[in-house]
Amino acid sequence: MTVLPLAQPCELPTPILRVSDLRQWVYCPRVVWWTHVCPVGKVESFKMRQGLAKERRQQRLQKRRTLRAFGWRHGHIEANVQLFSPELGLSGKLDMLLHTGVQRFPIEIKFTHGPARLNHRLQLAGYALLLEEYYGIAVPHGYVVRLPDDTVDQIPIDGPLRDLTWKTMQALRNTIRHERMPPASTLPARCIDCEYRHFCGDV
Repeated sequence: MTVLPLAQPCELPTPILRVSDLRQWVYCPRVVWWTHVCPVGKVESFKMRQGLAKERRQQRLQKRRTLRAFGWRHGHIEANVQLFSPELGLSGKLDMLLHTGVQRFPIEIKFTHGPARLNHRLQLAGYALLLEEYYGIAVPHGYVVRLPDDTVDQIPIDGPLRDLTWKTMQALRNTIRHERMPPASTLPARCIDCEYRHFCGDV
C-alpha cells in the first residue's frame, strides 16, 4: 500500500486591495463584501453619477489648476495616476499627483461639505503609502479638493492615520480571506442610495 504524504497547509495569497476599499470600509464594510467576496451587479446610484461628473470636472480643473492653490510655486500636476505595489498588496488610481522637486503629494477630489472625513483621509493615506513605496521618499501630507467650491484641505499623513490605515487593510484582508460578511453601516441613511442595497436582506 502506498502511503501518501500529508498535504502541507498552504498559505492563502494576500488579497490585492484597492485604495478605494479603505474608504468604502469606513463608509460601509458591506461594499467590500459585495465587490471582493460575493461580486454582484451594481445598480447605478446618485453617487455613481456624481463620480462621472467628478471626472468631467477634474478634466476641466486640470487645464486651469495652478500650484498656488496648494501653496507651491514650482512643479506640475499629473492626473489619473495608476499606482500598484505588490509588496503592499495595494493598487489604485489617484485623481492627481503633485510633483515639486523630489517631493510627491497625492490629491483627491471629493464631492463633500466641511472638513475631509475619515474615509477620505484613509484613502489619501493609502495613496501616500503607494507613493512612498514607489518613489522611496516620505509623503508627510496630501490634499483633498472639495467640490463644488474647489476648497483645498491639506491632510497630514501622521502616525495615528498610518496606523489606522494598516489596521483597516488587515481588517479588509481578514474579511476577504475568511469570507465572513461584515455588519452593515450603523447609519441607515447610507443605505438609501447604495448601489448594493437590494442585496442586503437585513437592512
